[in-house]
Amino acid sequence: MRNRDKILIVILMLFATSIHKTKAQQQALFTQYMFNGLAINPAYAGSHETLSATAHFRNQWVGFDGAPKTQSFSLHGPLKKDKVALGLLVLHDKIGVTSVTTIAPSYAYRLHFGGNNILSLGLQANITNGKSAFTELNPTNSNDVALNRDVNKWFPNFGFGAYFYNTKYYIGLSVPTILSNNFTNDADIEDEVTNSEVKPYLTLTGGYLFQLSNNFALKPSTMLRTNYGAPVTLDINANAYFLESLGVGVSYRWNESVSAIFEIFVTEDIRIGYSYDMIINDINKAASGSHEIMINYRFPFSKDRIVTPRYF
Repeated sequence: MRNRDKILIVILMLFATSIHKTKAQQQALFTQYMFNGLAINPAYAGSHETLSATAHFRNQWVGFDGAPKTQSFSLHGPLKKDKVALGLLVLHDKIGVTSVTTIAPSYAYRLHFGGNNILSLGLQANITNGKSAFTELNPTNSNDVALNRDVNKWFPNFGFGAYFYNTKYYIGLSVPTILSNNFTNDADIEDEVTNSEVKPYLTLTGGYLFQLSNNFALKPSTMLRTNYGAPVTLDINANAYFLESLGVGVSYRWNESVSAIFEIFVTEDIRIGYSYDMIINDINKAASGSHEIMINYRFPFSKDRIVTPRYF
């Protein structure tokens, strides 16, 4: 059996064991997810082949009261023996009076195959704090038990992922949260709004790099995500790179938005990205678009390992 066939079998086995658990989703949303893979897959750790730090800021649905605002910081890199990589993700997501902060260290074990192929298997441990300031809503019914108490809870979770990549393409599968967590879990609160849950969700990503010339490259990519109580969502993207210094792209999120993406390579180690989402569903009647900024710094450590494309 060829190495590539073995890799596909491993990925399919992971998919089969996880899909039956995937019932719901509560996740932070990024348009530039392709530049911050650790936010959706722990197996992404170490894929930049150096210590890499990324800050991400998203302001969604500008003008919409209580719209999501998300910030994340990730740090990851391989250890000296190269088979092991470590990562850390800190994520804060605020929607209305509810905010969720997650701290997620990750561990990835990397299997090297011929032709610069790497299969990374990752695990992450999540500790999450959920807060809901319901008392700030000033309810008209002061006797409403659900809206006259605040929520502040900590709960653990864990996730796993697989990420296969080489110098031309990548494919990733992840279930960032395995367990279901309930923010309130109070018997006397049955309101679906206040009785919030975090449930497992699944993502599948893939991309391919076409090196059309020494100065021009094209990278189409996609991400498929599960959603509870709603259709599966799909992102389709295409990014073009010029002179290894400028990236321009477009993205389509199925029945939600069309986005423009810009990326500048300030130096060999610093890249800055910006995206703007134009809303194409009914939300555009109450809000303008969404803005997102990404900053990545890859520490210029000397190394003798093979470096994967900077475009991933």
